[in-house]
Amino acid sequence: MKLPGVTAVKIEAGAKPKTQKVTVTTDKAGITKEAAVKSLGKAAKKFVVKTWTEPSDDA
Repeated sequence: MKLPGVTAVKIEAGAKPKTQKVTVTTDKAGITKEAAVKSLGKAAKKFVVKTWTEPSDDA
């Protein structure tokens, strides 16, 4: 399932071994962690989303 508003997804090595950092770029604010996990569908079982943050307005 696509997540409305997402324009890009970047996956790179995380700071710790066997982890990944995923950066999601959107054209709108307000996408929740729950919506992101739901968009993974059945594949969500393979992932652990530890943090989900939005940049501040002054970023």
